[in-house]
Amino acid sequence: MDTPKKMGSFSAQGSDGKKYNINIWADLVESFSSSGSHITPGQMTFKTDDRNIINYKKKGIYELHTAFGPIELTSDDPQAP
Repeated sequence: MDTPKKMGSFSAQGSDGKKYNINIWADLVESFSSSGSHITPGQMTFKTDDRNIINYKKKGIYELHTAFGPIELTSDDPQAP
C-alpha cells in the first residue's frame, strides 16, 4: 500500500521574487508485525501547488528546476522541514 498523502504545506520565497506554496507529500506504507498491521509515512516529496517537484537542500532551503534554470526557494515558516 503506497498511497501518497498530503502531510502539510508551507510557504517559501523564490529567488525570482515570487512566493510559493510547497506541499509535503508522503507515501503511506503498510507494515506488518506480530501485533498487526501499521501504516506509517514513507518517502516524502515536496511539490508546488501546480505539481512541480521541489528538491530539498537543507532545512529552509529548496530548489525548483524550471525551463529557465533553477530557482532557489527559502523559508523560515515553522512548518518547513
